Amino acid sequence: RCRFLAEATSEGIAMMEDGIFVDANQQLARMLGCELSKLIGRAGLDFIAPGSRKQAAEILRTGNEGPFRLTYMRHDGTVFPGEGQARLMSMRGKQFRVSSIRDLTESLRLRAELTSQRLFLERAQKQASLGEVGAGVAHQIAQPLCAVRNNVTAATMAMQKCPNHPCCSLDILRDAETGLKQISTITDGLRQLAHPESRKREVLVLNRLVEQVLALMDHSTERQGIEFVTRLEPDLSPLPMDPTQISQMILNLLHNAVDACSGEKATVTITSRSPASGSIELCVSDTGPGIDPEIMPQIFDLLFTTKPEGTGIGLALCKRIVTTHGGTIEATNNG
Repeated sequence: RCRFLAEATSEGIAMMEDGIFVDANQQLARMLGCELSKLIGRAGLDFIAPGSRKQAAEILRTGNEGPFRLTYMRHDGTVFPGEGQARLMSMRGKQFRVSSIRDLTESLRLRAELTSQRLFLERAQKQASLGEVGAGVAHQIAQPLCAVRNNVTAATMAMQKCPNHPCCSLDILRDAETGLKQISTITDGLRQLAHPESRKREVLVLNRLVEQVLALMDHSTERQGIEFVTRLEPDLSPLPMDPTQISQMILNLLHNAVDACSGEKATVTITSRSPASGSIELCVSDTGPGIDPEIMPQIFDLLFTTKPEGTGIGLALCKRIVTTHGGTIEATNNG
């Protein structure tokens, strides 16, 4: 009956004397990848991973009954996480340590999967809430913004026709026009965040979009003394992409690079290349101090920002755009 009960359990059961196996069930033998007949007479520490042997020896020395967690080692050298409990039992004048061991591999995997799903749902909930806010903001400012932009454009054209216009006023209007265009692009990005469905894509060369975005950036950042350096591979293959979304992604990356720059010789470098057929790699680097390694895993998280006036939308939107185009995005520190 005792043998029947021991074989019926899903846990490994062992009887040890002075740290040596004197009996065990078949489940433990399978768990340790060793025939039961070859398990008997072996030291229990032989089946503990090196990193856990000191802890296991202390458990045996003190008679700790557990539960305790150790990393166990199979006969072939592979390891697995396990949880054990033990009792000291007397039989025929001898002391035996009877232990039960449970393989935690599957339960830990399921726990990690549940944690991952919970975090995903939390991020999705934040993104949904932000999408609603973004849609409202975009809707409220889109119409007056369009009117202001049209007025600025009309004033600029009128001043250009006037031979005696003051140049400084025209520059101010041009700056205002550029800023309004950027705001308009941002509101379009908020709409994308609220409505993630992809619009019709066009077959384009990425370099063309990079040059168009840089034309905006050059004018708006020339007073900051920031130099833009381009290293664009000349013969990139055209790929299907949403030009508005990709332009927004490039603009966000450039703005982050500009914000990170400091000093008199600040430089932002944009590199494009084709590492493999059907793929394009775009790299934006800057001469700033780099990213704190502790926050590196979070920089693409929605609502995460280190800027006092940041929203935590820009890089999250970049990641969303890249992933909807079947790509990946990552951040690294130079050198």
